[in-house]
Amino acid sequence: MKKLVKEFCIIAIILAIGFSLTVCDTQDTGNSGKNNDTPSPTVTEVIVSPSPAAVVKGEDIAFNAVVTGTNNPSQGVTWSIDPSTPAKNSGTNISAAGVLTVAAEETLPSLTVRATSYEDTLKSGTSTVTIHSDSQTVPTVSTVTVSPSTAIVEKGGKQTFTATVTGTNNPAGTVTWSITQTGKNEGTVISSGGELTVAAGETLATLTVRATSTVNTGKYGEAAVTVKEPSTPTGFNMTAAELVAGMRLGWNLGNTLDAHGGGTVTQMETAWGNPVTTQANIDTLKNRGFNIIRIPVSWSRAVDANYNIRTDFMARVKEIVDYAVNNDMYILLNTHHDEDIFKFTPSEKTASIAAFNKIWTQIADAFKNYGEKLIFEGLNEPRTIGSSAEWNGGTAEERAILNEHYVNFVNVVRASGGNNNKRFLLINTYGGSGTAAAINGLVLPADTAQNKIIVSFHNYAPYDFALNTNTDPSEGSVAVSTWNKNNSSDTSPISTPINNAYNKFAANGIPVIIGEFGAMNRNNESVRAQWAEYYVGYAAEKGMPCVWWDNGVTSGNGELFGLLNRNNNTWSYPLLVEALVTAAGSSGSGENVEEPAPPTVTGNMGSYVFGTQDGSEEPNYRLAIWELSSENVAIAKTAGAKVVLQLTSAPSAGMQFVWQGPATNSWWNSQDILGDNGSPLNSSVTWNTSAKTLTINLNANTVANYSAGDNPFTAQSQLRLLIQYFGGSGVNDLGITSANLQ
Repeated sequence: MKKLVKEFCIIAIILAIGFSLTVCDTQDTGNSGKNNDTPSPTVTEVIVSPSPAAVVKGEDIAFNAVVTGTNNPSQGVTWSIDPSTPAKNSGTNISAAGVLTVAAEETLPSLTVRATSYEDTLKSGTSTVTIHSDSQTVPTVSTVTVSPSTAIVEKGGKQTFTATVTGTNNPAGTVTWSITQTGKNEGTVISSGGELTVAAGETLATLTVRATSTVNTGKYGEAAVTVKEPSTPTGFNMTAAELVAGMRLGWNLGNTLDAHGGGTVTQMETAWGNPVTTQANIDTLKNRGFNIIRIPVSWSRAVDANYNIRTDFMARVKEIVDYAVNNDMYILLNTHHDEDIFKFTPSEKTASIAAFNKIWTQIADAFKNYGEKLIFEGLNEPRTIGSSAEWNGGTAEERAILNEHYVNFVNVVRASGGNNNKRFLLINTYGGSGTAAAINGLVLPADTAQNKIIVSFHNYAPYDFALNTNTDPSEGSVAVSTWNKNNSSDTSPISTPINNAYNKFAANGIPVIIGEFGAMNRNNESVRAQWAEYYVGYAAEKGMPCVWWDNGVTSGNGELFGLLNRNNNTWSYPLLVEALVTAAGSSGSGENVEEPAPPTVTGNMGSYVFGTQDGSEEPNYRLAIWELSSENVAIAKTAGAKVVLQLTSAPSAGMQFVWQGPATNSWWNSQDILGDNGSPLNSSVTWNTSAKTLTINLNANTVANYSAGDNPFTAQSQLRLLIQYFGGSGVNDLGITSANLQ
């Protein structure tokens, strides 16, 4: 039986160019013939403080290192000084404890201290040290002030803090953020950018947020946070039909959390070829006009023999759900490739329902405090794999067993507490089929909450155009790359299932979502765009939003449904995407369509109103108008004035900035400030990624016609500020939360 031996050594090397010390031992880590139940530690980063640092020649300065990662990585580090040109003085060294001694004769103006992890020698952190001859020139920190100093945050909510560092000799303004309480919920965290997330399950009534100077870790500022119970979202008072009426277009996070393989959560998430999902991925979707995300999850890949879900897997699912919550999207959370445990035959029914109930009990509990836009989807494409009727609606007996599962689904969720007694629930037909047998065989379960059930089916149609990969006629129908909206054989496979679902459910007040659809890439983007325009437009006329299946694959011999390049957040088929977005917005769901409204915006500029379309009174949802107060007009005319917008996500499209004088409708300074990808076009506009602020320097003295003509800018007693945003569905997609003239 082999054993793994982890060797550590004691090496001390003192060189003229530096000093390093590694202290280690020999450790038997056990039997390699079996999988270790305890996952190996991994190192994420090494954080060195103070950073940056300053020291006077002939004096010492102590450094500290914190090693972050998973599974409790060792905090041991090796301290060293990076090589420099010219070489440092031989008397300048760093000890094993991280104390830097700078020789009195040192000639270097600065050097870099490095801490390298024992656990992973490829991971290290650094601090740049400025060397001074006189203590009078060393930057010192006087105060760290956190803003806001007090805040009230709901469980499951977020709050962004900023820190201001003051002192002598211009100390660096960088801070590290922390929460001082040790008994908090593990889901209550604060990011490196100062964004506090309070876990839905937080039990503490108060929290203290701390910002510690990286220059002097003895200096910090704090903010007091009061944690309150979440208010019941007013959206739960809607019917399911009213909720679905607000949906436009959706996207499936395919081949990701539904994938399986590997041991760690990251290995599981990336096992089928897609990268780790990021907030930027979801931001890109929302900014382009997708306001629904379906998150397929194969829970059976992350459970033990008793169907207990791994806590790290559940945490990752919640993290991705929160990406969508941050964008105010509708979220469909399901059980996906769990066919191994969910069965629909009489002999397997009892065990299946027991497993089904156990898994949904845990999901429901984890998400019980989320708002109304998180929708639970009981099953994906429930069916008996390999049966003759697998994709045609199943047998009457199988459909009856499926309906029993849905009765249990409703009962488990309703009994789980929080907002789940009124949560919207989605149920799929047998196999996700749109056949008459599947549609008519679906029975809505009894529910203590009225009008909270949504129906779903899937439809890749026409099959040969959308899904078929066969090219051999001897094996049946073959794939085609053409489609014609004037050919009924091309359109009826789309319209017939939609009509089936409409007549059975939508026409009777039960809303329907097409949870999966798509057409594979066959180097026919323009044809697919025509197909998408018809498909999504027809469904929209029936009040059915469509959710594209994106597996991230765009080439090869498999199912090529990739739409968003998740590595760089660009669209693989922009013409197709434009057709999808346009069709989803071109038709409504009738009188229940919810017209967009400007959000509540804080700050001295207040909320905006929408502009109007040229030549009409129809609202222009891309145009935001602020009518400035007399105080803000005065600020706007001041040299160095700027507009600061707090957003929920980064801009991803073009933006134009305009001044307007209402009395004469004169326009000044009409200019493009963001390019097509959302990047600033000049240095007067800046985007702060960590703070999520867009700053527009007004440069009033350079405004066109600033003092010329009959209506100079300076003479205006009233001014409007206009911003036009060309992304997604308009300016609301920016998520402006505050607007200030400074």
